[in-house]
Amino acid sequence: MNPIKGVYVTTTEMIRYLEEKKEEDREKRIAEINRLLEKRQQFLDQIEKPLSGGEQALAKQTMQLNEKLDAILQKEKQHIQMDINQLKVTKKTNRQYINPYASLQNTGGSFFDKRK
Repeated sequence: MNPIKGVYVTTTEMIRYLEEKKEEDREKRIAEINRLLEKRQQFLDQIEKPLSGGEQALAKQTMQLNEKLDAILQKEKQHIQMDINQLKVTKKTNRQYINPYASLQNTGGSFFDKRK
């Protein structure tokens, strides 16, 4: 397969996957995204210049799709970051619930009386 066409097909496949599939299992989703990105990178590594007229037109279309893909991946990253932040807040709240006085414990200012 022509490397430019391979990049184009893989990019459209990624966009379709990200827009259509809303898997609950994030690990599988991330694994599939990584697989598609690696496949796409292999095609990108095979591209040699100069490009013919048809390849240049397909490359322009691919670049436009790439901008759309970047926006979709950015949204995906934001969702993951929000989940991470929510998890941190939940962990902090659970720790405070278990030991509410942990933040008040201060052993740095203790005074020990040496007199008998």
